Amino acid sequence: MVVAEASRSATADLAAAKPARLSACVITHNEEDRIADCLDSLAFCDEIVVVDSHSTDRTREIAAARRARVIERDWPGHVVQKNFAVASAAHDWVLCLDADERVSPDLQQEIEELRKAGFPGRPGWRMPRSSSYLGRFIRHGSWHPDRQLRLFDRRRGRFAGRDPHDKVELDTSAGRLRASILHHPYRDIDDHIATIQRYTTLSAADLHERGRRANAIDLTLRPAWRFARFYVIELGFLDGWRGLLLASFAGFYVFLKYAKLWMLTREATLPTEPPSGGDTRASLVERLVHSGYRAGMGSLRALPESLAYRLGAAGARGLFDLRVPRARVSETNLGIALPETTAAERRHIARESWVHLAWSAIDVARASRLSDDELRERFDLVGRKHFDAAVALGRGVLVLAPHLGNFQLALIAMALEGVPLTVVARPLANRLVSRDVFADRARTGAEVVGHRGVASELLRGLRNGRGVVVVNDQYARVSKGILVPFFGVRASTSPGPATLSLRSGAPVMPFYTVRTAQGHHRAVCLPAIAPEPSGDRRADIERATAKYNAILEELIRAHPEQWIWGHRRFRNSPDLPDALYG
Repeated sequence: MVVAEASRSATADLAAAKPARLSACVITHNEEDRIADCLDSLAFCDEIVVVDSHSTDRTREIAAARRARVIERDWPGHVVQKNFAVASAAHDWVLCLDADERVSPDLQQEIEELRKAGFPGRPGWRMPRSSSYLGRFIRHGSWHPDRQLRLFDRRRGRFAGRDPHDKVELDTSAGRLRASILHHPYRDIDDHIATIQRYTTLSAADLHERGRRANAIDLTLRPAWRFARFYVIELGFLDGWRGLLLASFAGFYVFLKYAKLWMLTREATLPTEPPSGGDTRASLVERLVHSGYRAGMGSLRALPESLAYRLGAAGARGLFDLRVPRARVSETNLGIALPETTAAERRHIARESWVHLAWSAIDVARASRLSDDELRERFDLVGRKHFDAAVALGRGVLVLAPHLGNFQLALIAMALEGVPLTVVARPLANRLVSRDVFADRARTGAEVVGHRGVASELLRGLRNGRGVVVVNDQYARVSKGILVPFFGVRASTSPGPATLSLRSGAPVMPFYTVRTAQGHHRAVCLPAIAPEPSGDRRADIERATAKYNAILEELIRAHPEQWIWGHRRFRNSPDLPDALYG
């Protein structure tokens, strides 16, 4: 294979040329789920340099296991970090990838032929980049062919541009390769949205530093034009619903970038806690999102209840049937937890869990229209005596609740029954929406505390004889969790409830709720578990956490269709494959 722009004379001299040494350069931060594939595709290079900005997961360990030279360094920005990685390489010719990219076999072969010839004729080479989105490679829109200059002689080029959009600049034109980099930019839609948030913040700050100001055209026509260009002019519609999503996100990216610039020019700020007063300093974006949130909640409240449930079920099943990543995660988790079931049974359970999640959102939205008596009628509270007996011990109660049924609404119902509760609630990014959510949770007298100084707040709640609610059925980051059994495999779990129980002497009371009919629920308090210190604190925490997991597992097995299966609960389990979730 010969590159498109290599001359015939250069081709004739390939065998006589001197082979060149090649370094691969990658920058990373918390990429444990995809760095291995990236580095494996670079194994043909003479060395691999990984510059990591203090990852808190296993990124550095995975890289070192693949014989990469790992350098840990503070994050100064994309351009500076990539130039540092290039400067740290042992060889002048470098191949630079991001952690979400891989060298395809055809591209490796093409690069190897050039390397044998000493990379003749050009100081660098561009190559197309094929990007996948939600399980399929995109062939149209702005995503294809998306040529990138990643292979170059560092003596004749370097990274430039403005964060986060770096680019390589050479002292003369680059050649072109035919084969592609394989790009997997987003793990799922949530990751896509999070990336948009980060990148629009950086882009808006850059525009602001250069004196740019946002205007009405930036906030209206530019986003519309970006959508139309991607979807119509660049034929994004040929990629089906994925093309529609990408075009919509492309337009939203432009809108959000200029909306943030608009905020910066007016010296707007976003606090980390919900506001206590009015929204006079709320940004345009906050007000727009808040208006959309209120409109959506208002629609759910206005619809007849039976119709709202039917629409919610249809929407949840339709979204699941699109095979979005969270749907595949649900079925993967069920295959681990309930291997005795058939694939059809697991798909049914996963699909119905999405329906119950939609119904829970509808219940919460409509709860504000219900009186306290009407809300009480929708819940049967069973086992209140177990809570009262635990409180009588004088240490408070840790209420251990899984994401089962409508657990958020159940906490409101418990407070209505006079159960004193303290609930931890992390503020949302939109402070106006966060204020509404906090108000709903505190409606019945439950004490809602923010995430700052949470340990002291929880201990204070226990000292005051309250039930402190902890939800502990989801994945805990490896650096903060411990490995204990959950559905037969070791899963990283937060030791927080066990640690807090041992520290305070408070018993742990398992609590769960299930939907018994549309709009009706049963909330159940189980006998409390007293802390059992043995003098070996580490062993005590591990033993208690394993016991809690066993109880939660039993509850979930009894009502699998009402648990949230779409969470990557079994990430980094030593008992399961590394690429469990793709």
